[in-house]
Amino acid sequence: MVDELSRKAEKQKVLLKQKQIEANQAMKMITVSLEEKANRKTEIEQLQKKCAEDEVQVNERKVYVEEELSGVQPEVDAAKAAVG
Repeated sequence: MVDELSRKAEKQKVLLKQKQIEANQAMKMITVSLEEKANRKTEIEQLQKKCAEDEVQVNERKVYVEEELSGVQPEVDAAKAAVG
């Protein structure tokens, strides 16, 4: 009876050790996944910031080009009228 209990306890001990290893591996995978997610989030935030900065520059350039065009457009219209 004692031998049987000892064998069962030893089997349970081995099983517990195996489950602990599996749990540790799962925890490592979860940790890596969370780190990757955090890195992706940071990258996305940086890209969003860059896009916002680029949008400001594009809008400033658009205003400049439209102002330049408004100064040249009357000459273009006059040339078209003279030709055609």
